[in-house]
Formats: sequence, C-alpha cells, structure tokens
Amino acid sequence: WIWNEKVTRKDVASTVQEMISKQVCGSKDPASAPINHKLLLQGFKQYEDEYKAWFQRWYAGSATLEDISQKCRIEAAQLGPRRTSSWNTEVKLKIPSLLGAVFAYFTISKSGQTYKKITGAFGTKLSARDPNSDSDNGEGNTENLPNVENMLIKPH
Repeated sequence: WIWNEKVTRKDVASTVQEMISKQVCGSKDPASAPINHKLLLQGFKQYEDEYKAWFQRWYAGSATLEDISQKCRIEAAQLGPRRTSSWNTEVKLKIPSLLGAVFAYFTISKSGQTYKKITGAFGTKLSARDPNSDSDNGEGNTENLPNVENMLIKPH
C-alpha cells in the first residue's frame, strides 16, 4: 500500500482557532463551553512528535511494531478506568503521546514496508527532495521522482 497525500490540509492552528464547544446537560439547551486552544495545540505537537519519533525509530531499525504495541499497551493500562469522565488532567495529558504511538503503528503496518522499498529503490534522491521546491537539491534530475513523505498511509 502506498498513499499519495497530495491533499490540501488545513493548518492545525487555524482549525483549532475555528473550533466551538458546547456543553450538553440533560434536557437543557447546549451552552457555550471554553476551549483551551493553547493546550490543544500543545497536545497536537506532542502527538506529532511521538508519531515521528516512533516512525523514525522503526525506519532506522531500532524499533519494531511489537515495541510500539507494547508501549501502547503499557500506557493504556496506566490510564485507569475506561470511563473518560473519571480521568483527571494528568491522565488526559498522556493521551496525545499514546495516540502518536497508535497512529505510528497504523502507518507502519499499512504502508511501512512499501515505504522502505521505495526509499531503497530511489535512495537519497527521493528522500532529499524538498516537496515545496522545484530545484533538484544537487541530486540530479528529481523532477519526476515522487516525494516519499507523501507515500505513507497516515490516519491524520
């Protein structure tokens, strides 16, 4: 499986700024609820950092899918009760990191081997290409080479 991610994606910060929140209590009309935009953006960065770290470890050969799975099981077990209403702030702050590992597992399991094959076939020419540039980065003509970062099936 490979995935061409040439889809226009909205900036995360813009998306978070446009969010609205409503609190629903019983039969009452929904009421506006505050959103901590800064905390949401920090959570996304934490998620993204964890995702990239696991993917890079796997790609370098220092982590396996089993390693990622084991980390997810351990962290999930530490979250406590399954009822999210009983989670305190400390527990909630662990969720982005856990999700980063879960989605790294998903990406690797769905398209990781194909990604390795493609990067191996094209070598540094493929990985050195800047997707936002028309230049070839001194690697020869890379105009027709795909951008390897756009070839992963990513859940986000």
